[in-house]
Amino acid sequence: MRPLEMTRSGIAGTVAVFVVAAVCVRLGLWQLDRREQRLERNAAVAERLAEPAVPLSSAPMDTAGLTHRTARVQGSYDNARMLVLAGRSLGGSPGVHVFAPLRVGEAAILVNRGWLPSADAATVDLARVWVDTAALVSGVLLPLPETGTAEPGGGFRARWFRLDADAVRAQYPYPVSPLYLQAVGAAGEPRRVLPGPSGEPVPLPPPSVDAGPHLSYALQWFSFALIFVIGWAALVMQRAGRQAPPGTKPGDLPL
Repeated sequence: MRPLEMTRSGIAGTVAVFVVAAVCVRLGLWQLDRREQRLERNAAVAERLAEPAVPLSSAPMDTAGLTHRTARVQGSYDNARMLVLAGRSLGGSPGVHVFAPLRVGEAAILVNRGWLPSADAATVDLARVWVDTAALVSGVLLPLPETGTAEPGGGFRARWFRLDADAVRAQYPYPVSPLYLQAVGAAGEPRRVLPGPSGEPVPLPPPSVDAGPHLSYALQWFSFALIFVIGWAALVMQRAGRQAPPGTKPGDLPL
């Protein structure tokens, strides 16, 4: 039996298939690397969340070592300058997240007080969640996102679809921390999917520390690589068998 003869187009096709397969394998390895990074980050986050709560006497401007730490802050809410993050659902119901600046001395830290229902996932009556007394808030410190999606200035903006740290902080007449406090409910408090009797926002759960979809993505990319290689080999054998004259074996034919 003569060795399989490769035509120019067959060589080009084989090279192309193996290049695509190599790219798929590389993307799979990249996803595994991202999963490893996420697991390391999750371990660091879980360690910080387990540490005792930090009592803050001022709005933190230096964020080193504070991200993902639990904290307690006492101050007074600036009710007139609350804002909402629109398009947030809970239990399948549309709503918003309510952010309120908590004045601590001459500065403030934004507090994500939680979720409120909204029929259009954008509009709520914030006056019903005003707090006129001093508040002691417990929660998790998280960085305000730096999306670069909004320009500072243009007056106070109360409704946001994507928060931007620089633009949000610039619209307040006092310094605002680059971290915000995601309020959490009292320990052991049952999770609610609707506001309580007084209409207060529903506290959000702590940040997720799951492994994410990277492993499944990696397996998909490896599967694509295998499909390309096996599919090309099957195509070669099929064409060889279809073109073979009687008594000729597939390996005797050019590709």
